[in-house]
Amino acid sequence: MRGAEDASREQKYLLVTANTDERAKREQNVVSVLRSHRVDDFLIAVAPGSETMEHIRNAANDGTPIMFLTRTITGR
Repeated sequence: MRGAEDASREQKYLLVTANTDERAKREQNVVSVLRSHRVDDFLIAVAPGSETMEHIRNAANDGTPIMFLTRTITGR
């Protein structure tokens, strides 16, 4: 996140973060609220259970740029 925040600041943007606790319904709500505040774009790690991703598709269809993060969980 630090690298994304630094890069955003260099371009005169503010990085806003939200934790969804990996809950699809919470993710849908966060995306909805941020869209209502007209954020410029999304950098998102999709929550498990967001198979349809309709909320993300809607944002993309409205022209909101979306960048996806992938996460790999490794054993100890």
